[in-house]
Amino acid sequence: MGKDLVTSRWTGKLVETTVAGRVTGSMIQTMTTDYRRLGAGPVWLIRAEGATGYTPEGINAAIAGFPELFKRGGLLRIVAVITAATVRMGAQVVAMSLRATGSPIDIEVISNVADAPAACELPEKEASS
Repeated sequence: MGKDLVTSRWTGKLVETTVAGRVTGSMIQTMTTDYRRLGAGPVWLIRAEGATGYTPEGINAAIAGFPELFKRGGLLRIVAVITAATVRMGAQVVAMSLRATGSPIDIEVISNVADAPAACELPEKEASS
């Protein structure tokens, strides 16, 4: 059931993943597998406007799995388009946990997809490293 709530595609510039419903650990695993399979890169756009909540396993899977995306894919920033307040809180927990463990991955939570192009731009020194 979870697989049909996660779709990913390469946009020509970055991996864009769309997730909907209650985000579970297996959905996070599908998302990270898709990100690697589609070419990875320094920025990952997650469209979670349809996300309604998350499970503790979803949070734990993100905290455990996202640092590997830096190590093996060069991920520097996740831009997450999230409209539901509770899901935004979950993303902040993940962001704070990554910072606390010294991960270089920055998670930028935005509420409007129109803000995504600007949020996905890395400063020149980050983009070239």
